[in-house]
Amino acid sequence: QGCDIAVALEGSRHVHAAALLDNMRKVPLGNPHPEIMSWFDEFLLECDSTILSLLLRFVSGMPRLSEPWGYMERHMRVVFTDNGCDRMPTAMPAFRLHTIPGYSDKRTLVEKLLQALEVARA
Repeated sequence: QGCDIAVALEGSRHVHAAALLDNMRKVPLGNPHPEIMSWFDEFLLECDSTILSLLLRFVSGMPRLSEPWGYMERHMRVVFTDNGCDRMPTAMPAFRLHTIPGYSDKRTLVEKLLQALEVARA
């Protein structure tokens, strides 16, 4: 499906999905869908730097990304759970934590992530 939502971010910096994937910590909790971690990785690799910046802002709770990228990427944790199905992902900015619930397929994961980013941006 891709990541073509129109987002204008002031002060956006280029975020590279490969660096983000290399540095973030992914934690399976419970018994998440076996493919969900790879679906999330594919989603990040398909996105442009604007969407990735928005994701980092969503997780950090910061309106602007002023921290050094290395710090932000190393301290971001993504938790994959088996809690619920096809629900909205959540973020706990104080802990740099992003929780991904179970999804029935990759398309639903992408839709819910983009929807959460749009809500957070508004």
